[in-house]
Amino acid sequence: MAENFLGNYKSCVSARATDKEILKGAQDGGIVTQLFAYALETGIIDGAIVAGPSDEPWKPRPMVAMTKDDLLKSRGTRYNLCPSVSFIKEATRSYGLDKVGIVGVPCQVQAVRKGQTLKLSIFQTSHSQTFKLSTSQTLKPPYVFSPPHTLMTCPLT
Repeated sequence: MAENFLGNYKSCVSARATDKEILKGAQDGGIVTQLFAYALETGIIDGAIVAGPSDEPWKPRPMVAMTKDDLLKSRGTRYNLCPSVSFIKEATRSYGLDKVGIVGVPCQVQAVRKGQTLKLSIFQTSHSQTFKLSTSQTLKPPYVFSPPHTLMTCPLT
């Protein structure tokens, strides 16, 4: 594996949720759902932008989760990209969120971090928690036959 394969990060962990309700519908351990539930309950974030279900299979839609129940509706892996970054404006303006959590694949997290570095107005909310999901692949239909393997979850704060 190439050095610095995962990019810049503060810590990198492999973990599993302990909440039995979260684990019931978890795909790869439910850790992002568990961490966001904790962040919501303790006030670290006001809401989280997550990949939610849609009417069309393999086409996740971004949604704002403001409660544990909202998170439970979005749990599980979506084996396709979700335009979560494009939903930051909606989360901050329509939902009035200031402390926003967001989850995404590496290129999405990189976009958020770049926007913060460049001080673009849409990225100047308090992104309290950003979780980067490192997966081996993301495929577009009809080429999805089996799920990719999740390598690890890396919190970037």
